[in-house]
Amino acid sequence: MTFLDMKTIIFSYILSNFICTIVMMILWKQNRNHFKGTGFWLINFSFHTLGFILIALRGKIPDLLSMGLSNIISVTGVLLSIIGLEKFVGIKNRHIFNFILLFAFSVIQVWFSVFDPSLPVRNVNISAAGIVFCMQGVWVTMFKVDKNIRKLTFNVGVIFLVFTLISIFRIIEIALNPLQSNDFFNSGILNPLVMISFQMLFILLTYSLVLMFNGRLMMEISSKEEELLKKID
Repeated sequence: MTFLDMKTIIFSYILSNFICTIVMMILWKQNRNHFKGTGFWLINFSFHTLGFILIALRGKIPDLLSMGLSNIISVTGVLLSIIGLEKFVGIKNRHIFNFILLFAFSVIQVWFSVFDPSLPVRNVNISAAGIVFCMQGVWVTMFKVDKNIRKLTFNVGVIFLVFTLISIFRIIEIALNPLQSNDFFNSGILNPLVMISFQMLFILLTYSLVLMFNGRLMMEISSKEEELLKKID
């Protein structure tokens, strides 16, 4: 077993995701009556954890589940996280294009998982979908959100941006050095490094979301205190 053994990395990822999901569940219970969108983030974290559990079971369950459904669930979670962000900051948006894109992504993922297995194509497909959705997260948190709360959402946007940059790098690397193996657990150095990077970013995302929600709550408390002081005066 090497330091970058993919099975060990995936197992570690599942454990950290499970802890992050518990944190999000606590956050949802505390804030669901104060802010919209928290439920979408909880679903995102739950989907992400479930997706990696299915990946870890590769070889023990059908390929449709471990290669296809696992990634479809995870990418769906990313889209739901964007919807949750928009609800949290009070932005209304229709996601017809995103759901069409998600459907196309799912078809490609299933086809190259079951009918014409190709790990490079699946990885490019995942990265491309991640770029589209994560860049929307960057746009919402850094530019579209009201300036009064932008400082609370900015760190979340930075993490989405780093996710995007890693995904772009992944596509370029696959294009320059196509993988020879379709075995995800023995596919070279790139996938383990990407998984470790995503794991660290997922932990940072959890921390940033906690800060974002608590910061928004403090702003509301301060606003109500000012209103109360004005009434007393």
